[in-house]
Amino acid sequence: MTSFKLYFKWAFFTLSIVFLQFIFPLNVAITLLVACFSAAMIYKQSALFIIPFLVLSFYHGDSSISIYTLKLSGLSLSYILVLFFTVFVCIRDNRLDKGAIYFLLIILILCIYSIFLGNAAYTNYFISDVVYLIISFCFIILLKQCRSVNYDLLFLSLGTGYFLAKVLVIITGIGLESVDYSRDVSQLNAIFDPVENFLVVYAINAFFYPDTRKSRVAASVNILVFSIAIFLLGYMHGGTIILILGSVLYCLLRSLKYLTMISLILIPLITSYTISINLEKDSVLYYKVEKVVGLVQFIFNSDLSVYDLPRSTQVRVIETMNILHQNPAFVFFGKGLGGHITETRYQYGSYLNSDDYSQFEVSERKFFTLHTYNQILLKHGVIGLLFLFYLWKRARSFKNKNLVDAILIFLVFSYAFTIKPYIFLAIFVSEAFKTPSISKSAAR
Repeated sequence: MTSFKLYFKWAFFTLSIVFLQFIFPLNVAITLLVACFSAAMIYKQSALFIIPFLVLSFYHGDSSISIYTLKLSGLSLSYILVLFFTVFVCIRDNRLDKGAIYFLLIILILCIYSIFLGNAAYTNYFISDVVYLIISFCFIILLKQCRSVNYDLLFLSLGTGYFLAKVLVIITGIGLESVDYSRDVSQLNAIFDPVENFLVVYAINAFFYPDTRKSRVAASVNILVFSIAIFLLGYMHGGTIILILGSVLYCLLRSLKYLTMISLILIPLITSYTISINLEKDSVLYYKVEKVVGLVQFIFNSDLSVYDLPRSTQVRVIETMNILHQNPAFVFFGKGLGGHITETRYQYGSYLNSDDYSQFEVSERKFFTLHTYNQILLKHGVIGLLFLFYLWKRARSFKNKNLVDAILIFLVFSYAFTIKPYIFLAIFVSEAFKTPSISKSAAR
């Protein structure tokens, strides 16, 4: 990152569009302006078009209006923009990039394989999986036509703006929602979206291995503001805890000289996480910590059964066990788009609810949308994980090591449920198949 001026500019832009999505009727006008902004940036071949697609979401709450939630003829405005400008770019450039061609071939192979397995019979799930990959393909085309991309500036600006918006939502109560976490506990939700996990992971990588001194300052601001948000909210998601610990460990393994720096990043995170609320059994924090601790105990204690795990963690482990006890061909190649697993090895029992799977999945005992890396194994098998590591190795030969490391970690733990992982998959492919001359471009 080379410019604090641009950093503050795009952080403020991010803060504005994320927070103002909750204020009617201003959010309608902002949505239309954001759509025009992305359209203009695509036309100018600037990667800044991606900002609204990353920080806004379908899942920011019932009161939000954004390019995702605003629909025209039943189709999300975000999808309309992506599809229209993909066609526009293809016609204007009259060519397809090598990475986009390879990715399209992979989609076609996956479709043929999935139809051969009979997955098209589950129409909604099959179409959903195909659409996500097509959107990813579209983003590859849109990113490839951009003249230059400074991802360090982009993601550090996004992180600061997003986390400041989160703090503002918590303080003002605008956009803050309360949902029942259990029979006795309510949980506050403040614009949580999977992209939040990526932004934290990227900030950690940029803190340990900054491109410039300004990058480390910006990464520190990201971590600090995120910690304040967690302190005010009173809890952190279990998956976020694992991602943070895994990212810090990975950064230390990259270079042991940074071992002494671990306290600088963990102190604000741990402090904000632990002093915000006492670890009582009637708190959300207690249940979040219980998930992580239970998983660690299960891994290192052979006397524990999968049924001794906390419920949420148990669901994820049972998914893994049932995937690994399929036909070896399915373990390696996956069950394709629209594929599902059943309770072949371990049974869930009767405790499943809408937080785990859809009502259809629970009633039919066929599970199409799994959690974390299990979704990759289900749809694409071990070969899917190997493909991600191939992209990581190829992309890491260029300059953006923090970027590709953060994307790999994020995809392994978040490849499910939303469009965001597929946008990052597009960035991954774009980075892996870019030319050396582009990889060292300056920021726009």
